[in-house]
Amino acid sequence: MKITKIISLSVFTFALQLSAQTNFFQKTTWKIESISTDGKAVLKKVKRINLPSEQSKFHYLQFENEKFDTGNSCFHMDGHYNVYEPNTIEFSEGAADMVGGCEEPKSLRGNYSFILKKDSVEFSPIEKIDENVPRPDVANQEVESVDIAVETAEKATSDLEKSSKKVSKKSTKKIKK
Repeated sequence: MKITKIISLSVFTFALQLSAQTNFFQKTTWKIESISTDGKAVLKKVKRINLPSEQSKFHYLQFENEKFDTGNSCFHMDGHYNVYEPNTIEFSEGAADMVGGCEEPKSLRGNYSFILKKDSVEFSPIEKIDENVPRPDVANQEVESVDIAVETAEKATSDLEKSSKKVSKKSTKKIKK
């Protein structure tokens, strides 16, 4: 009886973990309704496009397992994407081709947080932190930390000198007697 409960619990836990890792963008197609100047994008779920035999008449984003295709009737680009928790997606662009006289549409590049609704999704760009660029707030904290460390070291040295003087005075008094 206990073994059955343990096995049932293990299967349930495994199924729960598997469902949590499911990629809900996989094998879906989205019409890009808008990409604003600040990078926010609104997409609406649409019927799958059979690429490359079928041409899209609208700006689209179509997901496969780890790859995506995006474009319109005269532009096409593919790339890779990764979905991270919590609600974060990263787009890495790949190869692109374009018909002459076509204007390249705005595309999604980098990291985005997303909010899924019934048949739409909203992407908001996430600012990527460049670790090589000095940040003033961190630099100030580092300077303050160094100042505190120096003050602590100076106080410790001063206390040590004072205590060694007291010890040497006591030693001299004992010798004089």
